[in-house]
Order: sequence, then structure tokens, then C-alpha cells
Amino acid sequence: MALYLFSDAHLGSNDPASEAVKVEKLSSLFELIHKDGDRVVILGDLFDFWFEYKHAIPKEHHRVLFMLSDLVRADIPVDYISGNHDFWIDNYFPDQLGISVHQDDFDFEYGNYRLHCTHGDGLAKADHGYRLLKRVLRNRFNITSLVTAVSSVV
Repeated sequence: MALYLFSDAHLGSNDPASEAVKVEKLSSLFELIHKDGDRVVILGDLFDFWFEYKHAIPKEHHRVLFMLSDLVRADIPVDYISGNHDFWIDNYFPDQLGISVHQDDFDFEYGNYRLHCTHGDGLAKADHGYRLLKRVLRNRFNITSLVTAVSSVV
């Protein structure tokens, strides 16, 4: 069995042809995971931007979401660490897909190893401004206010 870790696919960041190639590569990866994987850790930024509203999720990512759901249904645990492009993941991933979501980092044991996993944004000593921005953007009040404002317009 194998542990799979990956990050920074940034789905949705390119033209449709490039995005189709990315999704096919992820599909191939997920097929490998089905064959010999026993855990998956996504280290953030699977999507270029993820905005989750009370009654809607981004429609262009359904195929990938279904592939992730298939992994969970095959009893392969999937953990997701929010990155700097997808920190507005709310309850859709855990409630609908069965994926555990971690906001900053994730520690776990795998075999004889203790692993510390993180996306890595804001770790550089010079990232003071970004760390402050991250706290503002991940603040529950700010997220709820923005989602409510956007939802009323849409």
C-alpha cells in the first residue's frame, strides 16, 4: 500500500484545453491510488480558487469532486490541507465527500513515521504581511459576510 501526497494543481487557472489535460492527469493518478493507495493527502491549492456558498459549489470541478468521492467510497481516506488559493473550503468536503479538511497543517502517523504536512504558505520569515492577510481572509466573520453579500447578488 502507498501514501500519496500532492499539491498545487490549481484547477481552473488555465485555458480549457490545459485544464482538460490536468483533469486527465489527475484521473490517471486517482486510478493508481485505487490500485495501491491507502491514504491521500492533498497539500492545498487543488483548485486555483475555491469559493463555497451555502447552496452552491463551483460547477467546473464536478468531475474531480466525483473522483475524490470515489476514493473515499473505496475506503481510502483523503485529507485536504487548505492552501492560499482554497482557504474558503467550508463543510462541503467533509459533509458531502467525506474528506477531512485541515486549515493550516496536519500531523499523523503513517507506518513507523510521524508526518507533519502543510501547504507552506506564510512560512518564510519575511511573510509577515501575508500572515496577517491570511488571518483576515480566513476569519469566519469575513467569510460569512462576503459569501452572504455575493449570494444575495447571484
